[in-house]
Amino acid sequence: MNNKKNIFALTLAFGMAGANAGSVIISNTFQSGTPASAAEVNQNFTDIKTAVDDNDSRIGTNEASIGNNASAISVNVAAIGAVRQGLSVYDNSVRLGALLSIDYNFNIVSVLLDSGYMETIYLSGELNNTLYYTTTDCTGQAYIGYTSSSIPSTFLNSLLGHGYVLSTSNTNGLEKVYIAATTNTVAITYGSSLNADICNSVVDLKSPYVIGKPVQPNDFNVTGATTNYSGPITIGY
Repeated sequence: MNNKKNIFALTLAFGMAGANAGSVIISNTFQSGTPASAAEVNQNFTDIKTAVDDNDSRIGTNEASIGNNASAISVNVAAIGAVRQGLSVYDNSVRLGALLSIDYNFNIVSVLLDSGYMETIYLSGELNNTLYYTTTDCTGQAYIGYTSSSIPSTFLNSLLGHGYVLSTSNTNGLEKVYIAATTNTVAITYGSSLNADICNSVVDLKSPYVIGKPVQPNDFNVTGATTNYSGPITIGY
């Protein structure tokens, strides 16, 4: 009787495990104190094996489908990248350069200008960069960067290989500066910053530092970027 109880418990356990994986229909049920024949117990195991094999087959099919989907996604990504490489950015009908990326959240278009410089064009005109100076009156060499104890890799990596043109908040509205491709990253203690057309002098010099790069006023003959585009900025072939 103890052996029969053990067989019943094992059959029930397998039945519950099978139910978690899929629908399992057990042919025979047992009541306490009632003998269980080997044929009935074996049939129950056969029911479980059939359900498990079916689940295994469906899992294998799903794995194959997932693999096919991953392959298709990879092909699509490559195709989209190839299409994007053929897109150009225009100011009215004048080509500016090749499209690098679009940030829909902030209305930003990144362009590889035909001159070889990269430029980030803020279509909304709301975003700009702060300039930092070692002087207290926003004069002399300007720097652009981050007031951070660590170098922002995403910012610095975007400057590798090409010069970079950025919009800044300066006198008479948004102006542009550029960073040469060979310009080295530096750390400075700054005495003032220019933001929203206002020069902010740093009074507390305990830890005002910038990690970034020195910039020059935009020169169209060098960068190929105008100070202001007439618009509209469009993307096409």
